[in-house]
Amino acid sequence: MNRYISSFIISALSYIVIIVAIIYFANTDTRCNADAKIQNVKKVCFSVINQPVAQKPKKEEKIVSMPKPKPK
Repeated sequence: MNRYISSFIISALSYIVIIVAIIYFANTDTRCNADAKIQNVKKVCFSVINQPVAQKPKKEEKIVSMPKPKPK
């Protein structure tokens, strides 16, 4: 019997949250403010910036080390 009560509470809370969210978003004012000033755009400038091409690393020469002399 306890699991039915907890299931009812969880589902009731989830439905209440969904209904409140729908009512909240339905009543929000989406229109812009009438006091806002609209400015004309006079000029728009676009510029293209090229990224440098990645260069292949130069082949590294193998360093040959001389064998260490054995102690006498």
